[in-house]
Amino acid sequence: MQIGIDLGGSHIAVAIVSKKNTIIAKREKDIKNIKEMCIAVNVKLSPDVRNAILTARENEESEIGSQILGQLEENMDSLELRNLTAS
Repeated sequence: MQIGIDLGGSHIAVAIVSKKNTIIAKREKDIKNIKEMCIAVNVKLSPDVRNAILTARENEESEIGSQILGQLEENMDSLELRNLTAS
């Protein structure tokens, strides 16, 4: 058996194919808002991820690590102000 994946511009399909090249099972999904989904994946963080970043900053011992985590916090705050939400 093999798994086939088709990633199109507005459509995704996954199939399990036998050794004789017959489709055993197939699932398809139309995707209308690819642009919006890509933006959402990159700017919307779940609350647990946001909290992990904030906790890591509080506990970070190195100056550079703290600065990087601080920049991440500023980026999250900036997204929230622009209504893109980081959480």
